[in-house]
Amino acid sequence: MEKHTLVLEDLEKQYPLCFKHKGCCMYGVEIQPGWNKIIHVLLGRLEDHLAANPEKFIDCEFPFRIDQIKEKFGTLRFYVSGEVDETMWDWINYAEDQSANVCEVCAKRGVVHVSKGGFWLKTLCSECAKDEYIPYNRNMMP
Repeated sequence: MEKHTLVLEDLEKQYPLCFKHKGCCMYGVEIQPGWNKIIHVLLGRLEDHLAANPEKFIDCEFPFRIDQIKEKFGTLRFYVSGEVDETMWDWINYAEDQSANVCEVCAKRGVVHVSKGGFWLKTLCSECAKDEYIPYNRNMMP
């Protein structure tokens, strides 16, 4: 497992079609290293799909663009704009869903946890949750 946070410049080199257009990920990549594999698998699929269909997704009026990659409400969020087909949405939704089962810190099996103060949601394993987070239950909050 990678123990470092993904760096946008590295992703741009590794997946040039995904990050071809100006303005891609202008806020950077805001996730912890536990989800790196999820991101690499998703970007690899998208890169291959874009390469097979450049006229549809890249050389068009509204080209595919990754706007932001981040954690929100305890799970991965992968925001895109421009030309996106149903297959791409399926891959994005799958990656976001998978993140709810993978510790965002260490990549072990995880579940969504809430901070003891009740303000922050994170997907964590029991080791990374320590004493600061408890497993989240939708009935906990109004």
